[in-house]
Amino acid sequence: MGLARDFDACFRPIHAALRKRIEEILEANPSSLDEPIEVVRVDRAYFVSDGHKRVAIARQEGREFIDARVSHMASPYALTPEVETEAI
Repeated sequence: MGLARDFDACFRPIHAALRKRIEEILEANPSSLDEPIEVVRVDRAYFVSDGHKRVAIARQEGREFIDARVSHMASPYALTPEVETEAI
């Protein structure tokens, strides 16, 4: 799952080193949020494939929206609320 395990469900970084890295990115490049993130849509669920740190920065800044390139992946399975993340 890569970076997904480094963030909680609200895209807050779990580790202090990652929090520091995000602060460094924001300080060095305040316009980092201008680049869209990459998202994959499966059924009605959306998964960030690239841009976890940008989402964290956007959330930290209180942004309601962020640009994204969204691709779609067909699945014969429905993602209902009962499906646990580990099962995906």
